[in-house]
Amino acid sequence: MPGYRAKILDGNHLAASDHRLEALRHTWAAPLPGQISGRVGSAADAGTEVVLCEDGHAQERRCWARGCPWSNKTICGSRIATFARWIFLCGIAARGGCFVVRQHGQLKGTVVGARKLKGTINTGKVYEQKIGLVNSQGDTLTLRRITVALQEPTRDGDAEIHVLSNVPMRKASAQKLAESYGKRWTIETMFQELTETLTCEVNALGYPKAALFGFCLALMAYNAVAVMKAALRAVHGHEKVHQDISSYDLA
Repeated sequence: MPGYRAKILDGNHLAASDHRLEALRHTWAAPLPGQISGRVGSAADAGTEVVLCEDGHAQERRCWARGCPWSNKTICGSRIATFARWIFLCGIAARGGCFVVRQHGQLKGTVVGARKLKGTINTGKVYEQKIGLVNSQGDTLTLRRITVALQEPTRDGDAEIHVLSNVPMRKASAQKLAESYGKRWTIETMFQELTETLTCEVNALGYPKAALFGFCLALMAYNAVAVMKAALRAVHGHEKVHQDISSYDLA
């Protein structure tokens, strides 16, 4: 969308480490050495920012409370329910940023008026209406609520998905926002490549600082590979690189 830099946010808990450290030998619990929250957003699909948390059992919204200052004229997409909290969305809006986020059951609101059909996209019919989110102090945040009536239900059995956004209507149609939300899986590809080809989670690293440092080294290597793939796409096209170039071999 002209005037906006698209960013995709997501989080990931590092896998449980071995019980090799003395402090971990006397517990049956799986020691989680930490979690990370990352943002993808560049022409090369590289990871541009990361928030680190040494408490692997903490909720993701604790990390993202520290991530709000990232937002500045940015569209943020997320599939994680705990991200979609009133205070987080207000933090983005207060800094002049915009978001496109899934409305899960934990995020309640009051819809305003009947929804109106806005058109169709590849996955189904698109409707729009207003919704007001109210916090504990009684403050209201009015957003666009975009509903996609799916042609086929999701793997969780949902026949519809609801997406909340504060992007002005003059900047983007309901169809455009629904389609942009559908591209959020770019960051899932990043996490998959980090895990499978760059060994970002070393199960011998039980110290949180060591485990998170190891992840960040893998992220830097991923970005180097991402730049090479972007250069190849510029010459040979997206489909050629996607089908014929091995991320494993590049790594």
